[in-house]
This record gives sequence, structure tokens and C-alpha cells, in this order.
Amino acid sequence: MIVYYKRMANAIMLLGAVLGGVFGLIYFHGRILNNPDKTAVFVWALWVFTGVIVGRLLAAMLAEYEIDEATAAADLDALLEQFQNMGLIEG
Repeated sequence: MIVYYKRMANAIMLLGAVLGGVFGLIYFHGRILNNPDKTAVFVWALWVFTGVIVGRLLAAMLAEYEIDEATAAADLDALLEQFQNMGLIEG
């Protein structure tokens, strides 16, 4: 159901990526490119990717909450009857 809230999900994932990048910068004390450890750039990219994943999970939870709120007010029996009349489901 996250498809219906694509803009919200993309914004939250972008925020997660930015926060992941900032936390990675803090972790490496701002020295990513000139760090003596040659894998620092890859580890920083993992911080960014982790931020995107956390943002995706948060966006999915928020979208599910929005869907639950919208369906709580809906007349589900009338919706099922309409689907049966259209022949989409058997009942």
C-alpha cells in the first residue's frame, strides 16, 4: 500500500539517506576521502544505504497507518457487494 503514498515515502527515504550520510560523516570525523583506511568510502555508503532502508521501513509503517485510518471510515460491506456485482469476487 506504500504506492499510494509515493511522495511521502520518497521524502522519508531521502531524509533517511541524508541522515545516514551525516551520521557516517560524524563517525569518520569528516575525513572520508582522506582516511588512511581505504574502505571508508564504502562504509560511508553503507551508512547512507542503511538510512534509506530505515526510511523505507518508516514510510511503510506510516502508509499502513494512513490506510488503516482511511478504511476504518469506509463501508466495507457495500464495497464487497459492489465487487461481487462486478464479478471480481465470488460470494
